[in-house]
Amino acid sequence: MKTIALLGLISSLLVPACGDSGGPATDSGAASDTSTSGTTTAEPTGTTGTTGLTGTTGTTGMTGTTGESTGATASSTTDAGSTTDAGSTTDASTAGATEPGTSDSSTGAPIGEPLTIALKEVYVYANCQPIVDPDNIIGFWTVVYDNSQGLADGAAELTSATLHLSLDDNPSEHEIAVTPTASGPVPAGMSVEQEQTKQKGPPTPGCGICDTPYRLDLVFTSGGVEVPVSHEAILGCVY
Repeated sequence: MKTIALLGLISSLLVPACGDSGGPATDSGAASDTSTSGTTTAEPTGTTGTTGLTGTTGTTGMTGTTGESTGATASSTTDAGSTTDAGSTTDASTAGATEPGTSDSSTGAPIGEPLTIALKEVYVYANCQPIVDPDNIIGFWTVVYDNSQGLADGAAELTSATLHLSLDDNPSEHEIAVTPTASGPVPAGMSVEQEQTKQKGPPTPGCGICDTPYRLDLVFTSGGVEVPVSHEAILGCVY
């Protein structure tokens, strides 16, 4: 009996011991799981931290600020360019330079005070010889450019010449070419004479209107103003 009781006691002691041994093993596994879980969590956290470095891109944004500064520089350059507009003031002052003794930019002729202009020894007639030209009107005259009252050199230029024929009956108007057209410089206090000649042009009815009135109209520009001059007489014919 004692033997049986001893065996029962040993048996009871052995069972709890095995149970206790299984318990700690299970707890150790749980600790291993917790350790692994902690490691896994740390890796995503580290990755997130790396992503946070992308914040360096914000430094690139600062470069954008530099771009704004460049833009401001371009704007100030444009403002400086507006200073060029002030050059138009210089142009205006140059355009106003029409003082006596200077030159006309379009003709090159000297600009001074307006001359007094007159015609003398005017000969206008129709040449009706056996061979008659389509434009049978012959004309030449002397122009007197008077600057005797001027205080500076002057000049004049012929800008238009018109011959009016048959003034009383069936009048006709003819633009004519004349040479020369420029007087050249006329010194202050002096007068200059110049002979002008009508050039051949379109047909004229001269020989059919002999002994009828005509008028020669010339327009000069002198001292920046127009100076008209006219001569009226009877058209003669030569046979």
